[in-house]
Amino acid sequence: MPTNFQQTQFTNAGLDMLGAAEAGGSLIFTKMKAGSGAAAVPADLYPLEDLIAPETDIVITRKLDQGGGKVLVSGVLTEALMPAGPAWQLRELGIMAKIGSGGTERLYNVANVLGDTPDTVTPGGPNTHAFEITLKLDRSLDVTVEVGDATDITAVNIPSDELVGPGVYGGRVGNELQFKRLVEGHGIELDDSSDRITIGQKLVTTNLQLYVPTTHPDAPSADVAFASIQDALDYLKNFSIPTNKTATINVYSGTFNISPITFDHPDSLQIYLLGVPRVEKTVTAIDNVDATHKRVTVTDATGLTVGLRMYLANSAAGWSGACRRSRSCRHSRRSARRAGS
Repeated sequence: MPTNFQQTQFTNAGLDMLGAAEAGGSLIFTKMKAGSGAAAVPADLYPLEDLIAPETDIVITRKLDQGGGKVLVSGVLTEALMPAGPAWQLRELGIMAKIGSGGTERLYNVANVLGDTPDTVTPGGPNTHAFEITLKLDRSLDVTVEVGDATDITAVNIPSDELVGPGVYGGRVGNELQFKRLVEGHGIELDDSSDRITIGQKLVTTNLQLYVPTTHPDAPSADVAFASIQDALDYLKNFSIPTNKTATINVYSGTFNISPITFDHPDSLQIYLLGVPRVEKTVTAIDNVDATHKRVTVTDATGLTVGLRMYLANSAAGWSGACRRSRSCRHSRRSARRAGS
């Protein structure tokens, strides 16, 4: 309930109904009411059987038995659901009740801002005013709280302007309120606990090491091993990488069928692609095969496999090729590329 409301007061009618309930009657709380009527002191409220200047009814949407003869009732005044009209000052809030199903509704208790500044209600506007009132009762009383049915209860996204952003509430089908799922976007983490969903930022907090392929011998666990470089990059999209942290994708030696790799991570400058260290072999002979091919002989073929890509260091023309048989590799001229040392 807004803090500018003073403590709720029993009205004389409320005390009468409480006495009737203690004598065996059934006390039924039917609804809340909000109004704009002004009062100076609590004594002004005691004689009321209705609000001083009622403006709108508010459906009771929830009741909660707090034990010890206390019942908490809740209601919401949603401006967007009210017909558009002039604004008014929210000065008074009351609970209506009756004795028995055929009784007359009267004001059971009421709160008023008295001398404090009231909130403003703008029918058709974007604001929502939520209320919770604790009703003090004898625990032995026969008490009923009428909670609105599906025709009285709905949900809306506020503000109602769709340009502000998407809303969580999707709509209602019968008695079922439907809400959209929250989905983790780039760098966003959703923590779903018992009473809240916490939206946080998913950060790389230490220098991260990933491995390709899944059989990489240095991978400490399957969680950081990926079948392809692109799979590793896609995994990193789940995180934001601060400027003082890095993510390294370690690629093992082997033959990979590589489709175009897309580095589209917002923090790509912090991502490194690293292969295994270069293996150098001593060349003992280079024989010309034809104008575009050479046969190269090395002293040690350990670690070389058929099809393994190689290049000749310090080769002015830029020669590269693949290993064909033990101690011999065939190289071809690649004029568009100059081999490094």
